[in-house]
Amino acid sequence: MAAGRLLWSSLSGMEITLFVLLSILIISSHLKEISTGKVSLLTGVLLGVAANTRPETYLLAGLYYLTTLYLLRGKLKGNFPKLVLSGVIFVLLLLPYPLFSYMHTGGFLPNTYEGQVGAAKYIPSIKFLKESAKIFIKDNFVIFVLWGISAVYFIYAAFRKKVDKNFLLLNLWIFLLPLVSSFIAPNWRHHGRYLIPLIPFINISAIYILRKLHAYYEAKSYKRFTLFRKATIAIILVVSINSGVLFAAVLGWNVENINNQQGKIAEWLNENLPGETAFGMNDIGIITLKTKKYVVDMAGLVTPEVFSFQKMSYEDGTKALFKFLKAKGVNYIIIYPDWFEYIMANYSGAFTRVHSEKLEKNTICGGIEMMVYKINWDKIDLNKKIPGQNTN
Repeated sequence: MAAGRLLWSSLSGMEITLFVLLSILIISSHLKEISTGKVSLLTGVLLGVAANTRPETYLLAGLYYLTTLYLLRGKLKGNFPKLVLSGVIFVLLLLPYPLFSYMHTGGFLPNTYEGQVGAAKYIPSIKFLKESAKIFIKDNFVIFVLWGISAVYFIYAAFRKKVDKNFLLLNLWIFLLPLVSSFIAPNWRHHGRYLIPLIPFINISAIYILRKLHAYYEAKSYKRFTLFRKATIAIILVVSINSGVLFAAVLGWNVENINNQQGKIAEWLNENLPGETAFGMNDIGIITLKTKKYVVDMAGLVTPEVFSFQKMSYEDGTKALFKFLKAKGVNYIIIYPDWFEYIMANYSGAFTRVHSEKLEKNTICGGIEMMVYKINWDKIDLNKKIPGQNTN
């Protein structure tokens, strides 16, 4: 079945598709365990490998071990030692990554995760849940409706204690990943890419309930059952193919955006500022690739020192960032001004706008216009306190 956003992510060269493959293999291994009544160490191995692709694996692993304990509770005598060993294998395989991250950045998670997540919140981001739902609805409305019916059926079966054990882990994964993300990582940018790994399981859940509907109408001897079955399958296929075609176009628009904005800025930097040794910016991809200059990532993703500045007050953190930029030889910054409201409000007088690239239609970039500013260091007093400013 075509899944537009999954196809988009595979062509974008991101880690999502690898994590999708591993999560499918994990669920598949789990299903074999349930059918045979025997824990397999392979599941622990797959979880350990998956944890090195996406930190969401920690949630999946927790759900797997709890679900397995529950479903095989009557057979724990022979399975518990293997389940413990599976957990040990999982931890041993995942451990090098957080240790490496801690040694080099001071955090147990990769910079690319920490830089986009921020601090955990006590209440979920309702906006994240709404925006994510909108994305899935637009992605494949028919599948979304079928999944909604399947979700209601699952909850109904849970209350009646008649849940299909083969679908327990799958449904918990679908429900809890968005919910947990709404507390610690409410990021729906880039077409909701952090929830893309749920697409195969939502599809499975949707087809599962469709098969149940087919079986129900067949048992009722519904006179137009054959037409109903063929029509529903045809509609799903048509909508799925349309999703694939749509996201092929979306990928083209995304690439065009990057080339027309950040690609052109990189070319301008090479032509007009060849003598500069370093740049500060908040979206490092193609600009770094094309200029091949040292980069201070002002969002911190590849410059972990910036995270310590973000934990300070706005004033102290900004001064620390400027000191860091100056020490690294940065005289120009390439940013989306909206991302740095405090800096623009208090230090824009020290910037000279020398270039920008504006998009007619933004489909993927962090802003519709990206600016290149020259920093006039003689106008910035890094020791002077700014009166009356709020802190973080």
